[in-house]
Amino acid sequence: MEWVSFVNFESLERKCIGSIRKKVDLSENKKDLEITFSHSISTFLDQAFQHDLSFSNEDVTLKPNSKVKYALSQRLRDSKEFMGIWEHSNLPHFINQIANTTYHKYIHMSKHGEKTVRKIRQTDNRSLKIF
Repeated sequence: MEWVSFVNFESLERKCIGSIRKKVDLSENKKDLEITFSHSISTFLDQAFQHDLSFSNEDVTLKPNSKVKYALSQRLRDSKEFMGIWEHSNLPHFINQIANTTYHKYIHMSKHGEKTVRKIRQTDNRSLKIF
């Protein structure tokens, strides 16, 4: 049996998770939420792989109507280097955690879309009063 080492990204996760959750929370609509998720994950992966691989927003996307709430691009699934790390690390757990957090915000926006619009309008009105 061949011994395979496990890659742990826990310290990077702890460093990034707060800002990712804040960005998710500040998203203004469902489309913005999807973009925020993809951008945050691609930025995280850039740091995790120390720029050995390049990542784009299309590489990991939010899939709110699927059992697994995210999808990896075909390009990543075909990458032996990426999949080698993916299968022997805690990356799937972390990305699943962020996807679930984002999904809960997505559901909240679906149920309470009028609050989001009202919040944006209130913010716009407040900024007008400053001048």
